[in-house]
Amino acid sequence: MQNKIIQLDFDGTITTTNIGLELQRRFAIDSARFECLRRQFELGTMDTVSVVQEGWANVKPDIPGLLRTVLEITTFRRGFSLFGQRCRAAGYARIIVSNGMSFYMEKVIKDLPIIAGQLLVLSDRTIAILPCDLKLEVARLLRPDIYIGDGQTDIEPSTFAQKVYAIKDGKLHHKTNAIPFEDFSEIKLT
Repeated sequence: MQNKIIQLDFDGTITTTNIGLELQRRFAIDSARFECLRRQFELGTMDTVSVVQEGWANVKPDIPGLLRTVLEITTFRRGFSLFGQRCRAAGYARIIVSNGMSFYMEKVIKDLPIIAGQLLVLSDRTIAILPCDLKLEVARLLRPDIYIGDGQTDIEPSTFAQKVYAIKDGKLHHKTNAIPFEDFSEIKLT
């Protein structure tokens, strides 16, 4: 029997907050630069890959501090743990695909495959390695049965899925015909 596929976003979907954005805010070398990048992205004047690369270039190279903060601020959305059990029982393979950085996702997720950017930490700077919009490219290849996301960067990739769920009141919900949800128990696997 072939597995059905669920493509999941991480920041703001699995978690209740955007962990990557919060790390960039808290560890910003230049807070004004962080705010400028955030505004440019929201206005659509900067693409996903550029804003991710420039945002992480503005982060202090402090991996121990970043990882401690990940553990402090990560809260999973209600129903996420039981959702995994339901998916396994129904024959769904789950994969997290994110334009965020894998290091913070791997700190809190141990049992799912993660496709995400890589953060190179040097003594004097950080470099985000994100060669393309990973969510879009993976969705194009996988054509998932279900896509679950929340924001602007989920809109185009979600078009490759048969069914789309979006965090209620997120940009994906407002700009598509996605089924809104707040708790993973609301997601139907039929």
